[in-house]
Amino acid sequence: MNDQLISLETTAPNLEEAEKIAKLILETRFASCIQFQEIKSSFFWQEKLCQEQEILISIKTTANFFERICQIIKKNHSYQTPQIIAKKIDFCEKNYFDWLISSNK
Repeated sequence: MNDQLISLETTAPNLEEAEKIAKLILETRFASCIQFQEIKSSFFWQEKLCQEQEILISIKTTANFFERICQIIKKNHSYQTPQIIAKKIDFCEKNYFDWLISSNK
C-alpha cells in the first residue's frame, strides 16, 4: 500500500459538477478532504485561445487511490480531456496526516 500523500487537482466548469464529482470520490472513501476554489483559466483548445471561469478541485488522498479517482473523474466529467494532476505532499502535520490515512479506507 502506498501511503504517500498527494494533492490531486482537476477543474470543473461549475460548482454543481465539482460537487457531484467530489461526492462520488468521498463516498468511495478514496479521499479524505476535497476543496473548491473559483479560478479563471486561459488555455488553447482545438487551436483556439480560451478563457473560462472554472472551479479548481483539490483532493487530498494517497497515491494508491490515484488511478481509481482518475476513473471517477473521467467517467463523470463533462470535459473531453479533464485536467488531472497530482503533487506529492512531502510534509504534513502529524495529526492531519493520521486523519487523512485513517479516513481513506
